Amino acid sequence: MAEFTKKEAAEFDRAYEKAFVNGDGLAVKCPFCTQESGCHPDECEYLIGYGDDRIEWESEFSVLDEISTVSKEGLWDKEHDRLFEGITFWESQSPEGLGEYINEIVAKEHPCIKVRRVYWEGMMISGNYGYAFIDHKHREKCLSDMGEVLWRLQEAVEAGRE
Repeated sequence: MAEFTKKEAAEFDRAYEKAFVNGDGLAVKCPFCTQESGCHPDECEYLIGYGDDRIEWESEFSVLDEISTVSKEGLWDKEHDRLFEGITFWESQSPEGLGEYINEIVAKEHPCIKVRRVYWEGMMISGNYGYAFIDHKHREKCLSDMGEVLWRLQEAVEAGRE
């Protein structure tokens, strides 16, 4: 599951609160971080996305946005539910739902991506902010799988046009 464990969440919240109270700015503590006090999100080597209502994927993980875009182009039926067969995690996904819900699906269900949402409060506004992290040992396989998903989607969309 993509959610932080209770212990991971407590460590994240402790670093986040401590940085806020001390006026040190922003600090996050992901499950993979070796620094006791966490680090600034811009310096976290495990951070792959963040955002308010919707996680904005960083660098290579912007492939998720491409998957979303391509999945909106296709006309999907039951036969396409097996489109991702053999790709761990993705084989249980239907191309039809990826267009609108890819962020929610990946953030809540992907076994290698850990997501922590925090509530923040300012003088005039407040809201929820999410951070997504991945351990280096899963990064390449995860990106490879996402590339394969994108390729299969593109092939299916192209075949549907013929």
